[in-house]
Amino acid sequence: MSAIKNASIILVLLIIAFSSGGGCVQADDARGGYIFTIDFDTSSSTDYWYGYYGSVIPASENPHRLDTETRIQEIDINRTGGCLLITDSQDVPNPAYLIAGNPATIDTITGTGYDSGSRTFTETADYTIYDRILPAPTAYIFGNCSESTFKEGFFTEQGKDNLVFIAPVVESGTCYNAMSCNFQFILPNNPVSPMTYYMYYIPAIPPTEPSAISLTADPGIIEADGTNNSTITATVTDESGRMINETEVTFSTTLGGITPLTAVTANGTTTTILTSSTSPGTAVVEGTVANKTSVTQASTPEALRDTVHIPFIRTAEAGCNGTLENVTVTVIGTGVRVDATTVTIKDGAVTITTTKENATLLAGTATVGMVISIPIKGGTLETTLKDDATAVTDTVIGNISKTKLNTPPEEYITSMTEVGTASVDLDVEFQATFTPYRGLSFTTTLVERYGDLKHLNVSDTSRLKEMLADYFGVDASTIANNTPILVYSKLSATDLTRSEVTGVPISITLNKDWFDTVAGGDPGNVVLFKINETTGEIEGDITMIPESITITGNRVTFRATFDHFSVFAIIARPPAATPHKGGGGGTYPPVLTVTPTITPTPTPVEPTVVAVGTLTPTVAAAWAEPEETPGQEEWSYPIRIILLAIAAGIFIIFILWRSRNDGG
Repeated sequence: MSAIKNASIILVLLIIAFSSGGGCVQADDARGGYIFTIDFDTSSSTDYWYGYYGSVIPASENPHRLDTETRIQEIDINRTGGCLLITDSQDVPNPAYLIAGNPATIDTITGTGYDSGSRTFTETADYTIYDRILPAPTAYIFGNCSESTFKEGFFTEQGKDNLVFIAPVVESGTCYNAMSCNFQFILPNNPVSPMTYYMYYIPAIPPTEPSAISLTADPGIIEADGTNNSTITATVTDESGRMINETEVTFSTTLGGITPLTAVTANGTTTTILTSSTSPGTAVVEGTVANKTSVTQASTPEALRDTVHIPFIRTAEAGCNGTLENVTVTVIGTGVRVDATTVTIKDGAVTITTTKENATLLAGTATVGMVISIPIKGGTLETTLKDDATAVTDTVIGNISKTKLNTPPEEYITSMTEVGTASVDLDVEFQATFTPYRGLSFTTTLVERYGDLKHLNVSDTSRLKEMLADYFGVDASTIANNTPILVYSKLSATDLTRSEVTGVPISITLNKDWFDTVAGGDPGNVVLFKINETTGEIEGDITMIPESITITGNRVTFRATFDHFSVFAIIARPPAATPHKGGGGGTYPPVLTVTPTITPTPTPVEPTVVAVGTLTPTVAAAWAEPEETPGQEEWSYPIRIILLAIAAGIFIIFILWRSRNDGG
């Protein structure tokens, strides 16, 4: 590699040098770059041509601006060979359309005198442009009183009138002032109207066609607030994995906005910015290679597209902390609403403070079995009365049989047209003695892919998917393809115990197209799972039955109730699934009994009646008899007969022995 030198502008042509002895100068007519030596001690300069020389230096591939005020600081080549392409057009010339130029077109810049283009590019030489050999008008640029190794060809693009000069980059050469350099060229210029040129490097080996494009996103998940951004990076490579430069990539997205829509690769990559929408969902960003850099046959279109999925998430939160003040309570189903109340739920009772008149109104309608709805942040608390409420002056008091945290449905725009917009309604039911104002917080986030759960601090998402694949006995990718939506929920409250949660009703609504195509229109092919967020273990599975679904138009809703909450997944059973040995699969009952981790008190427990499609914990009674081992009765009866026969034989022998002794 030759030493790095900044290429310099030579205002007097490239061979202004004097040697001792007979002298060595250029011709006195200064015919541009076509210089020959004669034995005169004089030299002549020109105002119409500027000379440049320099050495190779690794750098960026941005085009370099050449004018009368700027020196060439660096060019982007790290090896000799190939050539420099210099043009007066801001558009990069396409080497596939280069043709020999007419030197007379340069005369409009330099005039028709001795400095004209016609008198400068008077030779013809061949130039290798990628895999093409093209003859073109040529100027040989002399230096230091000898014929130069540097030549320069003049071209133009077919159908255009742009100026394109080609200067080969040689292994080693001697240019102006005995400098060691790798390239040397001249450019026409009019001092009255200075020219601007742009320079590019063309390698000796033609670049291969782009054969692949890959997209990445950073960050991989953003908030659905209309302002969060993700940087999308496109990498374009050839068949050997080498990065391809100067390739235009076109971007598009199914959700949110993207800017810019087109970008050109440098060092093999380019970027665009994706901005989230205000609706949660999965944006599918596609990158497409739009143009080619070589004249060889293009690669297949399938290899020139790639997509990346970026979820726009929104975490819905419901909760309360302390006594609820200045709220509106509603007795559901009666039309009675009372504003500006103070509500306390504690120790299995609801207390509502209002005016005396409103207290009487509430007590008259809030009878046993009625539900009182109290708004909280992000949802409502619904208390079901155990008996009739009573009014004492301005206060209403009622005993609670059940409390429910009712959250509104959350929607998520999926990337699959057959799924459409998924709607999930997830609620939590508590036992009557639960006190909800102890820092109650319930969050719900929807995502479309298992890998997206890692952004929500769900550990080992791959194991979660593998466990579900093992359940069906299929490959994990099949599970991913058959999972339209995932729900991550988290419940927290001061001193909350698992036993205080008595049920988690969940409903998921999707396009009926998914049910008809992926699930084959069979409720038994749809399984709703509850998975542990930490271990990935399956904690519950409920297979749908006709009574578990509701079809309205092109929408189908699946319903189930679990004993607790964590990560929920709805999956269409893959066709290759094997029969599962646990509950919830195939012909097995769609009810799973789960033993809670809380130790029960050692007292008899009433039998739990479990409705079909509902997951409810049951506890084994402390006094329950141990069950017989299967098959025990089948083998114990013959043994008993044999033992009785042996005993009878021994008894007969004993009687005979006594009779003999007595007779003796």
